[in-house]
Amino acid sequence: MLSLAWLIPFIARQAGLAHGVPDTVAGPAVWIVATFVGGFVAKHRFVPFAVLAWATVWGLILFTLYSIAAPLGQASLPRLLQYNAVALAATLAANITGALLGQLAARSGSRPNNSSKPTPLRGAA
Repeated sequence: MLSLAWLIPFIARQAGLAHGVPDTVAGPAVWIVATFVGGFVAKHRFVPFAVLAWATVWGLILFTLYSIAAPLGQASLPRLLQYNAVALAATLAANITGALLGQLAARSGSRPNNSSKPTPLRGAA
C-alpha cells in the first residue's frame, strides 16, 4: 500500500497534472487497487480481512492524531471522527469494492473450460 501511495501521485504528475492527485482521490485509489490485488490472489473470503486491515490502519491514524492533539488540550475522538468521516467512508467503500472486484475477477478467470467434457450419447440405451 505504501508503494501505491507514492506511485499514484507520481503517475499523475508524469501525466501532466500539475498538483498531482488530491488526497480525497489518492487515498481511496490506493485502497481499491491494493484490495483488488488481495481479492484477486485470495479468490474468496477476502472482504473480512480487507476490512480488518482498513480498521487497523485507521485505528493507528486516529491514535496518532489523538496523541498529537492531546498535549494541546484539543483531543476529542468525536471531533477526529467528524473531521475524518469522508475519508473513513470513502476508503471503506473503496476497500470493500476493491476486494469484491478482485474476487470477482479471479473467479471469472478461473472457470473451467467445459468444452472438453464428453457429452452423453442421446438416444442410446
